Amino acid sequence: MLIQVAISNSPLYDTYTYKTDEPVEPGERIEVNFAGRNTIGYVVSLEGKTGKYRIKSINKKVDERSFLSLEDIKLAEYVMKEYLAPPGKVLDLFFPPGKLLAVDEFIVPLSESFEFSPTSKDKFVKEFGEGKLKELLASREVKIMHSFERKTPKKRKTRRVSLTKKTGLLNQDLTPLWQIIVDYLLSVESEEISELEKKLELRSRSPIETLISKGILKTEESEEDDSHWVIPAVEEINASQREVYREIMESESKAFLLHGLTGTGKTEVYFKVMEYWLNRGRQILYLVPEVSLTPQLLARIRGAFPGRDVRQYHSYMPRNQRQRIWLDAVEQNVDILVGTRSSLWVPMKNTGLIVVDEEHDSSFYQQSMPYYDGVEAALKKAELLDIPVILGSATPRVGHYNMVESDRLSLLRLTERPVGSFPTIEIIDMKEEKNPIISKRALEEITQTISAGKQVFVFVHRKGYSNYVVCYTCGNTVSCPHCSVSMTYHKADNSLKCHYCGYKEPIPKSCPICG
Repeated sequence: MLIQVAISNSPLYDTYTYKTDEPVEPGERIEVNFAGRNTIGYVVSLEGKTGKYRIKSINKKVDERSFLSLEDIKLAEYVMKEYLAPPGKVLDLFFPPGKLLAVDEFIVPLSESFEFSPTSKDKFVKEFGEGKLKELLASREVKIMHSFERKTPKKRKTRRVSLTKKTGLLNQDLTPLWQIIVDYLLSVESEEISELEKKLELRSRSPIETLISKGILKTEESEEDDSHWVIPAVEEINASQREVYREIMESESKAFLLHGLTGTGKTEVYFKVMEYWLNRGRQILYLVPEVSLTPQLLARIRGAFPGRDVRQYHSYMPRNQRQRIWLDAVEQNVDILVGTRSSLWVPMKNTGLIVVDEEHDSSFYQQSMPYYDGVEAALKKAELLDIPVILGSATPRVGHYNMVESDRLSLLRLTERPVGSFPTIEIIDMKEEKNPIISKRALEEITQTISAGKQVFVFVHRKGYSNYVVCYTCGNTVSCPHCSVSMTYHKADNSLKCHYCGYKEPIPKSCPICG
């Protein structure tokens, strides 16, 4: 039998003809020899092209079945045509990286004329030979099955640091950067090392490790586990949310744009619709733009759906863990899959609803080959599966409003907050203020808030007058002598300051390099 094959991870836009004696299905993964090396290929058609060239045989089947449905293949074809994407790279999206942990191959009889107990492929070939196996596969009297290993991934261990003592630090000989770390830990008690690096924008872990070696900081290890973090669910939705839910359930349309300002309760509407489909035995795909949004969302979902299997899936997960979750989702052992755009491609067989939260976010765009728009691909997937899809945002894309005008999306609005009211925004004309830095009104509010024992956030557009000072003659940028980062110019005191370690110096009268 001749088949057309797309080559995995190939930038080529062509598919290639191979022959096989084994029965295969569209979307199935096989191993082929391409350009002198063995690689993974995808069966895209059971009608191979003939010509005046030698046609190679496939090496073997990779999986015991095709994990991709007809709808998955049509979605891949849509992305190939819409975004001019190579077929092999598009089909790669549906699978986690690496092999699917297949550890054993078994020969299973399909015909009563050839009866035996399922046995390992190695044992069968040793007893009957490779030729006999190919013959039986071609006549469909046997098939190859795989067993898949499910390794429980080790929980990630985290290291937290804290001060060994809070007294006597003023007498320590600390560099400016060390002092910043100590001051931060005085305010928060302890912090995970990786988070400390991010929050203080440290370029390396070296200053933290030095403080540990000096006995100023101490560490403790703990296992990361967010599965027990649960945020209690909102017991009742308001009238506006109930009306939106009713419109979704009664509408003939299956594609919705939910426009609601922050705090109006879009998530509660999602949960209400999710509950309907979960009670009917369907799986839910919940897309978010960023990995950072998933921990709190997972806690909210677990609080809303106790007892349901809720998983997250994204490209930053360890390979084994990602493969295990992928396989569980495909085999319908996951009720709700929460993830970034990569989770869109998990070929779940029983999806009943797709939710795309913050649909306006640019993170849904794939910025490397194969390029695609995750939101548009989600709309197409829902159309192919004939299931509802909800796009939610406080600031929807203009293009989606155009789709509302052309009746391709149904617009839903949430206008009232379940709890509290919208904040009062006051704009102050600084031309009428004596203090050019902060207005009298803002200063009064800050003072009152602090006096009440509360905290204040003051947002500024940037630090300093200019991010760097450059010599027009030689192009040199004045850098910090301690950190080698560009120093920021502060016009108020005509100084240069390093925002990394705190070093400060007067602005030089001439270039330190060329004079």
